[in-house]
Amino acid sequence: MFTIFSCNKAQDSFNSKSIGLNNLAVEKMKIEDYKNALALFDEAIFLDSTYYTAYNNKVNCLVAMKDFNEAIRTNKLSLKIKPDLAEGHFFLGMLLDHSGDSIQANNSYNESIKLFENRILKGKSVETNKLNLATSYLFIGQSEKADSIFKQLKGNKKLDETINLLQNSSKEDLLKQLLVVN
Repeated sequence: MFTIFSCNKAQDSFNSKSIGLNNLAVEKMKIEDYKNALALFDEAIFLDSTYYTAYNNKVNCLVAMKDFNEAIRTNKLSLKIKPDLAEGHFFLGMLLDHSGDSIQANNSYNESIKLFENRILKGKSVETNKLNLATSYLFIGQSEKADSIFKQLKGNKKLDETINLLQNSSKEDLLKQLLVVN
């Protein structure tokens, strides 16, 4: 289970050819044509090295291909471009956890916590960011803080199933599910 990002509307700040290549690569990923998707992501990045969405999608493609070392390297490049992307820090934490580097993983989770908290303070997508914040707390072993946030979110029918999954799964099981590791 991972998220793929495509850009359906032109973004003035990014190269339009890069956006088109990213979107085409996303379509290739949907049909599990990872080799060609990877080549298209690389081309999109070559044309616009600031287009962080292509980096993030490349990370997802590399995870699908089980190339975790390259996924970590690419995720770090993405975060150099977009250091305030909380989800990127969380995902890097999961990749580092999977690779056995729990110290660096916790550093990434803690960075995601700061960024999610900042979003919540600014009133941005509060419920989604609270759910993500609680998940980050779970991954650093602070289940009391996570449970407190989950209680605030209970009753939101869109989130209840996800909350139940998070509360009733081990970190290892969640890593396997979120990284689609077999």
